[in-house]
Parts: sequence; C-alpha cells; structure tokens
Amino acid sequence: MPLQKLAFAELRVPDLGSCLDFHTQVLGLNIIAQSAGRAYLGAGGDDGLDLILTEDPAGRSGAPRFALMVDGADDLIGYQSRLQEAGLDSWRESAPAPGIAESLSFTLPSGHVVALVTAAASSKYLHPARRSAGISWGIGPVDVDHITLRVGDSLALNMKCLSEVLGFRASDVSVMPDGNVAAVWMRVGDYHHDVAMFGGPPGESLDHLAWNVSTFENIKRSLDVLGQFGIPAEAGPGRHGIGGNLYAYFRAPGGNRYELSAEMPRFLNRDAEPVIWTDPAAGFSAWGSRHPESFKDGS
Repeated sequence: MPLQKLAFAELRVPDLGSCLDFHTQVLGLNIIAQSAGRAYLGAGGDDGLDLILTEDPAGRSGAPRFALMVDGADDLIGYQSRLQEAGLDSWRESAPAPGIAESLSFTLPSGHVVALVTAAASSKYLHPARRSAGISWGIGPVDVDHITLRVGDSLALNMKCLSEVLGFRASDVSVMPDGNVAAVWMRVGDYHHDVAMFGGPPGESLDHLAWNVSTFENIKRSLDVLGQFGIPAEAGPGRHGIGGNLYAYFRAPGGNRYELSAEMPRFLNRDAEPVIWTDPAAGFSAWGSRHPESFKDGS
C-alpha cells in the first residue's frame, strides 16, 4: 500500500477574496472550483487539486489539513484497518473535493487532519511543459511539493504515527543539545521529504507549504515577479544543507509562508537510515546563510 505523494494542502486565510487575487494573478494557480468561503486551486501540471483556501471567521492562518495520494480504493481499505489497529478513529467520504474520488481521514496527535485520497481522474504523469502557455502570468509552479508543519509538543507522537501506520521514513532528523528531536523530514517514496515537522509554540500549525518551480532560474524569475508586486523575499535564494534542495521563502497575503523549491534530491537507497543533525545553521543552508529572525514564527 505505498503512498504516492503529497496531493494537496488546505490552508486557512483571513480574507478569501484578496488571497485569491494573489494566488491566481501572482502565484499563477488555476481556480478549479469555488464555494462559499472556500476555493479549490491547481498548478496545472497534472490536472490535480493542489491547494484549498478556506476563509477563517476568526481571521486565522495555518494548515488544518493535508492529503496524500494513494493508488485506489483497496489501499484505503488497507489503511483503514491499520488505523483501527492503532486505535485511531477514521472516516470515509465520497467525492470530498474536485478531482477526488474518495478519501479516508484521521487526526494526528498534533490536531492536523490527514486525508488519504484517490483521484477521480488524472494525467499519466506530471509534465513540466504543460504550464508553458501560462508562464507569461505569475509564477506558475509545476506542482505542490511538500508541507512543513508546526506541531508543538506532538513531534514524537506524529513521527510514530506517520511511520508505523502510514509507512513514512525519516530522511533527516535535527536534534537539540539535550538529545530531544527538534525537527524531522519524512518521505513516502524516493524524494527526500513530503512532510516535515518542527516543534513550536501552541496554536501554530504551519511552517510553510512548498511549490515545485523546477530550476534555480525559475526561482530567480519567481522572486522578480514577487518583487514587481511588492512582496519581499523572506529568505533565499539558497540551498539547504538538509535535503539539499534549492529554496526561497516569502509570506503570501493571508499570513502563510510559502517556499519556492527546486532540485529536490531522490534517495539512492529507500531503506537508508536518517542523517542526524546537531547544527541548525548547517541544516538550513549549505552556503552559510542564517535563518532570518522572522523564521521563529509560523502560522
């Protein structure tokens, strides 16, 4: 029952209308469907749903839910059995979102909802050139890439749940001087990480959502686009020490942090044990850059 990849993320925003303008005109996503207080968007490289924006009456940002793609309904049955054996409640839904045939959802110890989903229909593969007609507007990412959560004091419990129930493997682990885990980067397949998790203060649920923009040249162009709309880079461009992917970060309207990601490495050995890091600065940047002070805050 292998998981395929991150399917989509749901993010809360204080005002859906103003955030939609940014996500369509600047980020360059397509609106797949829209209902009262909610919009479904896609990057277009595979016809799939990549992002749900939900207007929050309390004006909060953050990530209440993310979804992972499975092959078919038989996999959902298998995972439902695993969740039951682990003592976790789950629920099934038919056609819960555009392009999604069925979902099986449960709640992590941190409070994040994880949905395992099957696609109603999809392209045979992700094609980077499919967005070529739309490259003239906005950033135009190829696909949603990964999500990094803020999980408070639930990091160890979340790790245990994702690894033992869903079969995630840890790629890298950042350890504090007292030996406690500060952060973990976890994978479902060949790519370095699909879900990462940091500790943090209570009430925060998202560190960042990452978008695949393929190349360093596209990161440079994306930052040019953001600059034209008055949105500053928060960090980068650079290359992470942990994972080694290229990065640039910014805050989108609504308060959520986004990463522009390229060159995510693939594992040579799927069964490899995680690398343990004790230097946060070296993990953040292979080029010696430091975390900006603003990185202490998630959403």
